[in-house]
Amino acid sequence: MVNNNEDIGLTKVPTVHPSTAEQNELIVQLVQQIAEMRVELQKRQDYPILGKDQADHEGRDCELIEELDYSSEDVGLNYENLCIHPNLNLPKGFKVPKFVTFNGTGNPIAHLKVYCDQLVGVGKNEALLMRLFSRSLNGEALEWFTSQEFKQWKSWNALAKDFNERFRHNIEAAPDRYYLEKIKQKSIENYREYALRWRKEATRVNPPMSEREITEMFIRTQKPEYYERMLCMMGQKFVEIVKVGEALEDGFKTGKITNLIALRANDKATRISEMNMLKGEEEEVSVVTATHKRSTPQKKYQNHNVIEKKFPRPNFRKAPKVFTPLRESQTQLYERLKTMGMLHPIEGRPANPLGKFYRADHRCAYHSGVVRHDTENCSTLKHKIQNMINNNLINID
Repeated sequence: MVNNNEDIGLTKVPTVHPSTAEQNELIVQLVQQIAEMRVELQKRQDYPILGKDQADHEGRDCELIEELDYSSEDVGLNYENLCIHPNLNLPKGFKVPKFVTFNGTGNPIAHLKVYCDQLVGVGKNEALLMRLFSRSLNGEALEWFTSQEFKQWKSWNALAKDFNERFRHNIEAAPDRYYLEKIKQKSIENYREYALRWRKEATRVNPPMSEREITEMFIRTQKPEYYERMLCMMGQKFVEIVKVGEALEDGFKTGKITNLIALRANDKATRISEMNMLKGEEEEVSVVTATHKRSTPQKKYQNHNVIEKKFPRPNFRKAPKVFTPLRESQTQLYERLKTMGMLHPIEGRPANPLGKFYRADHRCAYHSGVVRHDTENCSTLKHKIQNMINNNLINID
């Protein structure tokens, strides 16, 4: 016979806590329900319901309120769980300052110092320090703060320690002086944008640099054409150096200032091009001269057991140079650049009369007027002008 008085063992059901995503979804649903209830209550104030219908609606309101209270406690959405130090009331007459915010980048220790400085006078009230700390955060930092369990922080020191541990990598990964020397201007930014980006990185260097050290290092990192003109500005304010850099950049682009570095490279390329052209002319002359010489008969010896090995020659083809169309004749552009002091006649060697480039009635102004070819068809000048365009020494637009 079964004993009905025997104890029945109950299985303990584990409590399942909702995930963060589920909590967020519940928050949205609760907010929507509260908004709907407010609208409904406002309607009832405007249009009161009498009799039995009124009693039914009041009963339904009580059920909704109980449901909302239960849901809030279930997911930890009540005020006590959502607020750090919920029992703290702000002192009478206390005005909350507008805090400098921290978004997760930068020095966390520096932010803690600024935050405490803004709350000077309430330093002994740790609960107030902890209560207002979230107002000084945004972005990634605020997301980290709100994802924490507030009950784990028993004191302000515990909160500050966790905050510093979370964002201390910003200090450990801070740039050093060697890194600053490697920062160069990008092709998509002007000089001011480059200077401000460099200065922003310089402020992150640890240990901090003095203002004089910042300006001196910035000058040392400049390109040669900027460095030689800024060297005399050692010790000046950073903003003054930036102004000079902007003026130099504008001068190089408009051609008002000659970029000696690019000009030397341009002259070297022009000399190489001219030497190659002269070499081609001399080879052509040697071929023509050789055809007028009588060939000396030579004895022919039969060579046995000689195997001629043929190796394939690599096909190195240089891509043809692309020339920018000019808005004026080459002769007119040369005269204009000569007047501006950007082009000067070079020494020209008389061409070989037997060469195909030789024209007895043509003289080239760029080659100091030697009998060779005319200025308009001077290939050396053509390459020279194109190199100046490629190096942004002149602008033909």
